[in-house]
Amino acid sequence: MIWRKKEQQDPAPTGPRKVCPLCLRAYYDDSIYCRMDGQKLQLEATTQQDQKKQIECPNCGFTLSTPRQRCPICGHIFSNFRNTNETIFINLIPEAGLPIKIDKFPYSFGRKDVIRNHYSEYVNIEHIIFSLENGHFYIRDKKSLNGSSLNGHAIGGKRFENLKKLQLADGDEVGLALDSKGISLIRFKVEIPQMVLSKDTGSMIPREEAR
Repeated sequence: MIWRKKEQQDPAPTGPRKVCPLCLRAYYDDSIYCRMDGQKLQLEATTQQDQKKQIECPNCGFTLSTPRQRCPICGHIFSNFRNTNETIFINLIPEAGLPIKIDKFPYSFGRKDVIRNHYSEYVNIEHIIFSLENGHFYIRDKKSLNGSSLNGHAIGGKRFENLKKLQLADGDEVGLALDSKGISLIRFKVEIPQMVLSKDTGSMIPREEAR
């Protein structure tokens, strides 16, 4: 006769629920960063009022527990976002170093912005350009020598197919100076500060106008 060890069921999770803003994985322990992608966890309120803020992606049907600008499943960009800041700007967060704030558009991003990076010599003086049109941020390669990428996909350069300008979303990854395999040597995380949902317009406007 074989005795089997009785399986013990894990106790029901208690305590505050923390969610990764990138992959939406939930944690109930003392974790501070997501074990999958390293993002800092955020507390998720469970009140009925916050549950009403859940939105469903019209492209794939995935339900987002926290409002975001890009669907983590299919990449769909929600157009009904507003900026609550009086000054419209984006932050480019490097892998090491301080964030770079861009609040003037159009802005030519290039070697002067990455001069402290070991690979700055592979970046053109004017490598890519950031623009703001109708409340949305866009990126376009300025026919750079070594190309650029968005979320790991080449978006332009003399060695790559030149594409049109692409819309940016919070959490996107911008890469500069691609090697022979298309891997970027310099990478930045795009941060679009504090976005709130709006049903009546697709543009981003200052807080005072939002009232």
